[in-house]
Amino acid sequence: GGGRRDVGSVLHTRPGAVIAHSWAGAAKYFSNRTALDMHGKVDPHIARLTAIPGDMMPAHNKYDAAYIFDQKPDIVVAGINAGTVQDPKAFQSTPVRDTYPGILRSLEDPVFARDYLPNAAPIPISMDYHGIFIRAGSTLADSPEAWVVKP
Repeated sequence: GGGRRDVGSVLHTRPGAVIAHSWAGAAKYFSNRTALDMHGKVDPHIARLTAIPGDMMPAHNKYDAAYIFDQKPDIVVAGINAGTVQDPKAFQSTPVRDTYPGILRSLEDPVFARDYLPNAAPIPISMDYHGIFIRAGSTLADSPEAWVVKP
């Protein structure tokens, strides 16, 4: 429709693509793609896990990175901007670590580091708000270079 901007995964994925996300809701709704909820708000496996001791943020204090990454999502939409995630010093000192430590635990997983971290979508929403990371070798998601904001 008029005024629509290319900021999301639907225009950069093909049917069958899977999106893992920290903040359940918008990514699935707007992309109309299969979604994995990294913190179990709508995933029975993660929802039944025990909350992480010391993490007092309900609905963000359960995670199972192996379970998520074993499903090989084509895209990960992080709950923190890609610029921070890709900068080791900023990532270790971000205030999100104190308020939502569970969100960062999955992003510290070796599979994420190997297959997703180097492949951030270089669009403003990814770099400044919620990082969008594309799995290396995905055939259902465009490479990071193809992600652009269209007027």
